[in-house]
Amino acid sequence: MVSPLQANILDTLVSKYETRKDYGRSEKNGRRTMLHVNKKNFPDYFHVSDSSFKREFNLDAEALADQCFIKIAWERFSEKEVIEKLILLEENLLQIYELLGRTPKQVKYERIDKIVEDFIVTAPKLLLSFYSDLKSRFKEFAELPSIINIDSEIETKDALYGLHELIKNKEEIPRRNWSIKLYQDSKKWEKLQGKIIKVVRDYLLTDESDFLEDNQLLGEYGILNNPQLILMSGNIIMNKNGKTIDFSLFKPDFGVNPRFFDDCDIEIIEADAIITVENLTSYYDYLYHKAKHQVNQIVLYLGGYHNYGRRLILNKLNDFLKRNHYSVPFYHWGDIDLHGFHIWKHLRNKTGIDFRPLFMDESTYINHLSDGKPIKETDLSQIKKLLEQEEYNIFHDVIHQMLKHKRTIEQEAIYLVKN
Repeated sequence: MVSPLQANILDTLVSKYETRKDYGRSEKNGRRTMLHVNKKNFPDYFHVSDSSFKREFNLDAEALADQCFIKIAWERFSEKEVIEKLILLEENLLQIYELLGRTPKQVKYERIDKIVEDFIVTAPKLLLSFYSDLKSRFKEFAELPSIINIDSEIETKDALYGLHELIKNKEEIPRRNWSIKLYQDSKKWEKLQGKIIKVVRDYLLTDESDFLEDNQLLGEYGILNNPQLILMSGNIIMNKNGKTIDFSLFKPDFGVNPRFFDDCDIEIIEADAIITVENLTSYYDYLYHKAKHQVNQIVLYLGGYHNYGRRLILNKLNDFLKRNHYSVPFYHWGDIDLHGFHIWKHLRNKTGIDFRPLFMDESTYINHLSDGKPIKETDLSQIKKLLEQEEYNIFHDVIHQMLKHKRTIEQEAIYLVKN
């Protein structure tokens, strides 16, 4: 039996031992694992008016030394009075682990490594770099990503299973339903998603996706707080299961579940341009503008950020146009700010479609400057960096104006239809 203080001393020393860089290696650097007795680690040891903790500490330390678990280094000229440091006697680690009821780190790593091996067999290819890094970390007994809990095999299995399913998912589903689908528990995904998202960010995201917030990142894989319809307007005729649907009959627009387009074939498109709009208010403003001027265009609402379902219909439209040799330009209208530029780039890269910016130019910016909002200081340096990137050349003129006036323009500030 050990006292709580003795258990704390041994537990701390073992933890320091297990976090050494040479842990698990046959070649050690010769340095011993030590715990310094100072004001930071044991403030009560140096209490000015009460020496009871110091006496108890010394007695407990001496008892551990008598059992050959530690060695005591006393302060010079204060032998048996003031301890300088405690040194772990590593040759007796097995007895210490048994005394503490603690499982060695090496054993924990070996158990989790076997679990990881099983998951590698069914892992999506996108996760192979993650698992390759993970295996090398196991080999070196290095720090593991938070998705791996070496103290809970069950939690590790649940987290890795959730990661695999997220990468494979292609349908939009509410987050609560997703959790029930995976774990028969509506709350479990919420507890694990932070660790899962961390893996996605560290191993899967490309540069143009770094700006995504957690909810947007989950939306990329179809996991939403609530399901969202795709809102569209325009002259499109589709065939689904042998039935023809003329969407031009729906005014001013129509909304359908993204899964509707999985097995749809486009038969006719009549449009001079295809427009995507970031903001809902601006989307309807554009529809009124389109109707007023009798513009023949297809307009889609992206919901601030596009995901798989919205890109599916965009790619279907683009494929149909290419297949029939139609020359119809694609445009994107978003906020004139850092986030809006990122969404435009992400949309282009993810769809492979040559989207041109709409109402995101220098002239629009200057004309609406009085309705602008101050740029966040954290965004200023990031906006300036866009001037160094060739893919943002089309925005360089407006970026210069933004840096000059230090203001952004949100879509809602731009009214196409005025009373």
